[in-house]
Amino acid sequence: MLFENLPGINVTLKDGGLIIPERGGSESILIIAPSLVKDAPEEPVLVRSSSELAQYGFGDFYVGGEVNPIAAEWKAATDGGAKVVYLVALKEIGQERAAELEQNAIDGFVANGGTLVEAQAKYQSVLTGNTDAAMNRRKFVYFYDLLMGTLLDFSVDHVVLKGMTLEDEVGQLDAAFFPEVPNGEDFPHIGGMVVSSYVLTSNGLSLPLEVTTAANDKLVLNVGGTNQTFTLPAKSYDGANLTVKDLAADLQAVIDAHSSKIKASVKEDAGQLVIYFAEAVSVGSGTTAVGLGLAGAAVYKKTPNGLIAKGSFAQTVADYCATKTLMKESVVGYIGVKSPVDTKVSTIRKYVDDLMKLDTEISPYLQVVGIETGVIMPGTNTVHYVNGATHYAALVSSLRPESAPTNKAVKGVKAIRFDYSLRQLSKLTSKKIVTFRIKDGNQLVVTDAVTTAPSINIAGKVRESDFARLSTLRITQLAITVVREAVDPFIGESNEIPQYNALNTAIKSALEKLREAGAITGYNFTIQNVSARLDRATVRLSIIPAFELRRVDIEVTLTPSDAMLAGLI
Repeated sequence: MLFENLPGINVTLKDGGLIIPERGGSESILIIAPSLVKDAPEEPVLVRSSSELAQYGFGDFYVGGEVNPIAAEWKAATDGGAKVVYLVALKEIGQERAAELEQNAIDGFVANGGTLVEAQAKYQSVLTGNTDAAMNRRKFVYFYDLLMGTLLDFSVDHVVLKGMTLEDEVGQLDAAFFPEVPNGEDFPHIGGMVVSSYVLTSNGLSLPLEVTTAANDKLVLNVGGTNQTFTLPAKSYDGANLTVKDLAADLQAVIDAHSSKIKASVKEDAGQLVIYFAEAVSVGSGTTAVGLGLAGAAVYKKTPNGLIAKGSFAQTVADYCATKTLMKESVVGYIGVKSPVDTKVSTIRKYVDDLMKLDTEISPYLQVVGIETGVIMPGTNTVHYVNGATHYAALVSSLRPESAPTNKAVKGVKAIRFDYSLRQLSKLTSKKIVTFRIKDGNQLVVTDAVTTAPSINIAGKVRESDFARLSTLRITQLAITVVREAVDPFIGESNEIPQYNALNTAIKSALEKLREAGAITGYNFTIQNVSARLDRATVRLSIIPAFELRRVDIEVTLTPSDAMLAGLI
């Protein structure tokens, strides 16, 4: 102090405080996208400035005269308001790794009794081939290993996949291609795989059912335009000695022994025959087995008993987010759809019709974005269009959980490649696809923040999931997080009544803060020890989330003026 006898303000200059924070004013985003640089990082890297793109090995905005996809997505995220953006390159496994996995599959097939010729016919060039299908299989194996392996130990709030879309699925995959899966027998029922079938279900099946050489013995199936006849053995299915389950087993044996080698699985379900096929099938003319109640064409649908297994990039993102949420880290995923070939009115109309045919019953943790937004590329000031998933994720990352993206302005968008009509927006929203619309002539806003949470079928009636809206999901995730934080200090303490009382107070205090913040409007919870184990307690929590206001109905009535009512006019 220079003048210690004078009142005033002392100033001290400290050094070493100029440190750039790694986390800013938004939740973190991980963008997985292709890079034009061959050796781009295969693990997440925090990129805080455009100069770091090339510095960390992702490449500049242009590489070899082409727009670098991962750099454009980083620009979209930062333009959209995201402060914490991680990047990782989307690649495919190398030929050496692909050859190793193929050989493992061949060796496993032979070890299980198959011939080498059969094994090579089944697996040779499935991964190492030069076709687009083989390339996508290599990319899926890489992507699966990245998400379900490396990134399971990485913390992030939002995951955006670019370079692959909702429509991208790959077949001819095998358990041997996923050696990191703890139990190979779980394949194809592992994360990222979609299992489906062509399903034929019987109607009006009743017992007793007599199958003789004169009646009820021939089932004709049309496969690929060719009729195949299957003949059942003569038996009497009376419901006691021989049941519908026995009938299903006999039909399975007949199909397995048939020369056509049709791949099918016959099941009994609630007294009905259900047949799962690996290809499109219909009941053909010439069928005498009318007592089986089988008619019409098999319906294609997702089912756990299906025979068609495909790797889905969208499902992998969804399953990763679900797994991370169970691991105490709430994550939401985003993916786009394929681009239209052009932006003519007729093209966009057909494009919307095609989008309506897609399967969007996926997961509450995944959102599908169906609009394209413009990014101004540095150096050239030209507009480069990308799917709007990155801009949308950046918006969500900046919002409080109780504040829905619905009707919020999308930041940083310089242009949109095409626009939808109100009718098209309504159709796509019903299909669980997120879109943007132009409001007041110049503002781009989110039409509706819908998730791909599968609808629920109750007593034959379909109703939308509780988590059809993103805000509901995020509020629920927030409630789970605060309860976890409230409970955590009690882990390791004695499992007695005094601790239960303190735990009750801690949980109530945490939930009250949520209610005061407006995230929830009510809650109810109980703490119980319902298991035989003395080291475990169960918290049963019910919350009332702050549901977003989605529609306001305005009723307008015309009333005559006072002068008119008084007869003065």
